[in-house]
Amino acid sequence: MVALLCPGQGSQRPGSLRSAATLPHGAALLNQASELLHVDVLTEDDEPALTRTEVVQRNIFLASVISARALEDAGMRIGAVAGHSIGAYAAAVCARALAFPDALKLVDLRGRSMAAAFESGYAMGAVSGLDERAVEAIVGDTRDVFIAAENALDQITVAGTIAGVKAALATAQALGARTARRLEISVPSHTPLMNPIRDLLRDAVSRIEFHRPVVPFAANSDGRAKLEGSEVAADLAESVALPVRWFDATQMFCERGVRVFVEAMPGDTLATLAAAAFPELTAISVERSGITRAAERARKSGHNLMIDS
Repeated sequence: MVALLCPGQGSQRPGSLRSAATLPHGAALLNQASELLHVDVLTEDDEPALTRTEVVQRNIFLASVISARALEDAGMRIGAVAGHSIGAYAAAVCARALAFPDALKLVDLRGRSMAAAFESGYAMGAVSGLDERAVEAIVGDTRDVFIAAENALDQITVAGTIAGVKAALATAQALGARTARRLEISVPSHTPLMNPIRDLLRDAVSRIEFHRPVVPFAANSDGRAKLEGSEVAADLAESVALPVRWFDATQMFCERGVRVFVEAMPGDTLATLAAAAFPELTAISVERSGITRAAERARKSGHNLMIDS
């Protein structure tokens, strides 16, 4: 059984859309995106453009959807989907819970709203080697920094003001963290600071048609499988202001019979996390393996089974 993982912010790289354009459906989907957004998305595929939150989120979404469709064309059957943060929108499209044009408009709204609300002064950081309880003690009751994601049992993301994140990382380092570093993200995603963005997304998803996903969709907000369109819609809106329960989501998939994790483009962070957390399973990165090889390995390891949704 194969679970598709769609990456989040931080996985971006220059040229990802140009690479995606060479894949099946790539050029057509990029042309459709350009028409819907009234901008040639391929002109915003370089390093300067990727300093803008809205471009980063859009490019990751597009590369993920295109590479997922190419995997399916190559014979890989997707049995479950999960997306980290902005990756959840690509996962919703791959689960057929949300139409591509509607998802793209939500992604654009999300990115632009974040960029406008948090022009400067905010950051995210990652702590490895300490568990969530230890990091909770570090951030305490401050309104400057919050836990933003549990990516693994000993890899926790924090977000908030630059000063708050710096202080939290310094304390984590002093307490013996293996690593404590700033991420290339300038908005405090998945914290209460995002409540105004959550409210915008609540209103936006209420005006869009969602469908029952054809395979289980793992929610960011609680790491559980969502089997109804309304549940997917709620998660896309609510999770922007809640910590990402990524480890819980991947563990839930293991309990439901997933034996192969395949990470869509761009990047390989989620495949790396899965390989470390579940060494007995197969974790594949399209970025490293390429479409054909990734689909072939997934077919051989996953036996093309699907979770009954």
